[in-house]
Amino acid sequence: MKKGWHLYEENVLTGTGTGDIKNEFKNQFRKENSMLESRFIYLPHNQFLTFLISFGIIGFIIISCSILIPAVMKKVFRSFLFNCFFIIILLSLFGEDTLETHPGVSFFAYFYSLFVFGNIIYEL
Repeated sequence: MKKGWHLYEENVLTGTGTGDIKNEFKNQFRKENSMLESRFIYLPHNQFLTFLISFGIIGFIIISCSILIPAVMKKVFRSFLFNCFFIIILLSLFGEDTLETHPGVSFFAYFYSLFVFGNIIYEL
């Protein structure tokens, strides 16, 4: 995560780009004279940091708003099930690059769409 944060600090506004993150990580490890072999260099295991590195602060804000605004507008935070799902996703995003894998994206897309855009009416 330290190397990832250093990489983000070098590209704060616009990030490195989505296709370059693995190469940028390898370059960052070389630049900081890491003793770690290149086969052990992975992403930072934090989706938020991965977004910051890839898209910069501007892209991170756009992605965050894209996730939060529909949920707020549909008032799904009143739903116990949505809140459980959202907590699970947030915890997952802190400990792993969840949205970088097919199962993670599928899990997020399916349940987010179901809870936010489904025909469920929440009345309190």
